[in-house]
Amino acid sequence: CKARKDYINSINNALRKKQSLLVWKLLEVAFKINNLELPDFCLIDGKWVVKDQKFFCFLTHSNNIVAVAVSDQPIGVDVELLSDKVVRVCKKKQLAELDEGVVNLEQVQICARVWCQFESQYKRAESGIFSNFSLQDKKGNKYELVSCSDKKIESLNLVILDKYI
Repeated sequence: CKARKDYINSINNALRKKQSLLVWKLLEVAFKINNLELPDFCLIDGKWVVKDQKFFCFLTHSNNIVAVAVSDQPIGVDVELLSDKVVRVCKKKQLAELDEGVVNLEQVQICARVWCQFESQYKRAESGIFSNFSLQDKKGNKYELVSCSDKKIESLNLVILDKYI
């Protein structure tokens, strides 16, 4: 799709460009695994949307993790690396109450989960039920992944793309 290629080529940051390319490859894999034809997408208000709305898809990435959600109903998904950055964002946006002083791993995980819930609900454009997952990449980095949809998601289909990272 020319629009996707143009979008990816417009990204100046090398890591972001690689993440975007991997997210689209992962989306192709997700459709292939489910014996579905990859639909046409268009970019509307900064969001990639399936043109015919048979499927709802969301793409997300953070550091070494890329994730794709495909559903027959509206869905939002977000993934975030556990880092001090997510704590700063939560404090700035007042999304979580944090103890003053040293921030521990549990607080970082809470902030990441709260931020991902905020983002996944925003991406879905309506409230829903959150499903939370804790992940770790091959380098030992920890992440929170949250989906927002009409029903609780109990498990994930993971595709490891180590050879690309």
